[in-house]
Amino acid sequence: MLHGLRYGEIRGLCFTDFNKQERTVTVRRQAVRLSDVDYAGKKIRVSRTGIEIKATKTEESDRVLRMLEIIFSLAEERRDWLELRKETRKKNKKEWSDEYDGYICIADRGEIKSDATLNAALKRICADAGIPIVTTHNLRHIAATMMFEYGTRNQDHPEEILLHVSEYLGHANIGTTFDVYTAYMEAESRIDIIAGGPIVEWKFRDSITSDHGKYVIRFSLTFSDGTVFPKQIGSFETQRDAQDKKNKIIGQLARKEYIASQILAENFYDYWLNEHMVKVRKIKYGTFVCYRNIIQNYILPIIKGRTMDVVTNDDLLKILDSMTPGLLSPAYGVFGSSFKYAKKHVLINKNPATSAISIKRKQVSKKEANERAAAAKGGPSRRRQKGRMQAR
Repeated sequence: MLHGLRYGEIRGLCFTDFNKQERTVTVRRQAVRLSDVDYAGKKIRVSRTGIEIKATKTEESDRVLRMLEIIFSLAEERRDWLELRKETRKKNKKEWSDEYDGYICIADRGEIKSDATLNAALKRICADAGIPIVTTHNLRHIAATMMFEYGTRNQDHPEEILLHVSEYLGHANIGTTFDVYTAYMEAESRIDIIAGGPIVEWKFRDSITSDHGKYVIRFSLTFSDGTVFPKQIGSFETQRDAQDKKNKIIGQLARKEYIASQILAENFYDYWLNEHMVKVRKIKYGTFVCYRNIIQNYILPIIKGRTMDVVTNDDLLKILDSMTPGLLSPAYGVFGSSFKYAKKHVLINKNPATSAISIKRKQVSKKEANERAAAAKGGPSRRRQKGRMQAR
């Protein structure tokens, strides 16, 4: 997991690839599954026919990786176990293939383990440990994420992080690594963007980048706390389309309208209440409980699962209409403060709370005015009307 090998590379490892003295492992081949496809009838059937040992996926995939010392001890234990297994089966005249002698991932009869077998073993390990189930390919992404996280925590430059991870994972080009990196940053750093403050600087590559026949825009954003957030937008069919989009983004950044990352409402309100209102604004416990009640019981049931930039004043009016009159005043406070905060950090372009609160206040004022007018004329109040109906 720590080294992010492809599952074909794992199955292609031999004991001779391990250099205990240098504490390195050389990745130089992969074991891939051979399959036959049967198109007979209306169903397509794929059957496994064997294993092929071939070169790694790309030239860059051939690499030498430093390993933890425990890896070499485990490899030696594995080699001793396989030798004993081979000797025992042959002594008992049971099936054993010598074709893959020297390989690490060997199954019971001497054949190379399939990817399904490796994933089944991982599934059992995860279940026994009580952790989410992952596949061998998931582990490769986890390894990349750990390297990205280490680099960002140590404030390495994004380009240096990308280059290091790209070489370590054996990617053919840095664009592939960039896709993984931006996915990691989008998933892990959305809340960091809120904490980072407004965008204070941006830097675009001088030229539009071509990647796999498409055009992409790559740039970085710097927030007021110094956080640097890389972005990639694509894929555009023409260079002109990419340039037009780039110019549009630059304009939005200059006007402070560019939304760096879309934040889910539930994530935003969790951060806004617990990090900003409690730790920064120092609200009292009673206010915290009131706000939490409004968020959990009224706001999130309506807008949960949606990003803050798509919430409209109609959504907020629907929320306000579902509340009792006694909750309206604190709800105005929640909406007013939270959406002002979202606007300041450019998580939304327009503040829908301003118009929603204004409309609701006018509705309440009009209703109260009508009730006062009815009372002044001596007309029965709703409570009296209800009492009369019950009496009948």
